[in-house]
Amino acid sequence: MEIYEFLKAVNETNKANEMALRYAVLILEDLKNLTPKGRCLMIDTLINLISVKKKEPDIKTYNLRGWRI
Repeated sequence: MEIYEFLKAVNETNKANEMALRYAVLILEDLKNLTPKGRCLMIDTLINLISVKKKEPDIKTYNLRGWRI
């Protein structure tokens, strides 16, 4: 990776982090103005949105050639 590509990747990451933090502030501001029931609903919805569970292969049951052991 050349230095230009590295700097571009770092810049993109910084922009994404700044955007995520701005949205987090907005979400927290909205959250504090909700009723307790509304907070629960919003928190449950946010958790479902950000905690996408990815199924990982069970590598313990396969050898390096991909054969089940």
